[in-house]
Amino acid sequence: VFWRSPAYMISTDADHFAVRDTYSAMRAMVEVRGADAVYWFCDFDDEVEDEAIPKLGKVLADNDARLYIHTLRRKPPRDLATVAERSGGASIRHRLR
Repeated sequence: VFWRSPAYMISTDADHFAVRDTYSAMRAMVEVRGADAVYWFCDFDDEVEDEAIPKLGKVLADNDARLYIHTLRRKPPRDLATVAERSGGASIRHRLR
């Protein structure tokens, strides 16, 4: 399941967390682990839920974090590429030969 639930579960010691989707994983990396950048290597073969994209942009902006998206074939959705660029990151497309 891709981009489904905005909630993530955190253990009591906050050193481990379990997530069920990409949005929650990125949110946990930024909000729980304090990541200042996320490098996402993705093929975009799965469905992307458009309503999660602005939520991710808010998480990144609120925590001053950058998003780098690296794809091989397909371009990420335009709104997602914009979120990455506005965060100070980038959308990178590079084909392997």
